[in-house]
Amino acid sequence: MEAGQYCTFVLHNDGRVSGCGKGSYGRLGLGDSTNQLCPKSLPISTPVKALTSSRGSDGHTLALTEDGNVYSWGDGKNCLSQANKPVVPDFFVNRANILDKKSL
Repeated sequence: MEAGQYCTFVLHNDGRVSGCGKGSYGRLGLGDSTNQLCPKSLPISTPVKALTSSRGSDGHTLALTEDGNVYSWGDGKNCLSQANKPVVPDFFVNRANILDKKSL
């Protein structure tokens, strides 16, 4: 479980992520601004192994997948997605590539 600002995410044992709560700013990663009373699955095709949400801003979340990719969604003014537009999880960076560059 991960608590964000006005939202909650569930990281399931199989790597799926579900979210519920206030949908404004695309904070749930479901592609719209609809509030969700019950957890709804996010459209991330690769299993997620880590998840973190902001608690002090208008809501953004990052997810690290098993293959080393990082996805971002939520309020673009304070994170990596488009400002004030509902978004689905968006590919941000491959963590493995960052680690390789640091070791050079």
